[in-house]
Amino acid sequence: MVQCWHPDKSCRPSFPSLSCHLGLPVSQLLHWSTEEVTGVGPQAIMLGAPLKTAHKLHMTLQNTYCTQP
Repeated sequence: MVQCWHPDKSCRPSFPSLSCHLGLPVSQLLHWSTEEVTGVGPQAIMLGAPLKTAHKLHMTLQNTYCTQP
């Protein structure tokens, strides 16, 4: 679901794609692909992970999708 935040709107998933994805069983919804969390450590994908880990994930996403002017 990280793709939903891509700065290039054409790279974001479509509404039908999101609807299909959200129709999956909960066990599949609570899963992050390895390419979405590369470099942030295994705790980043755990519910209730330490805030420091979430911050590292946030910074990784910022570095991946944000460009400097």
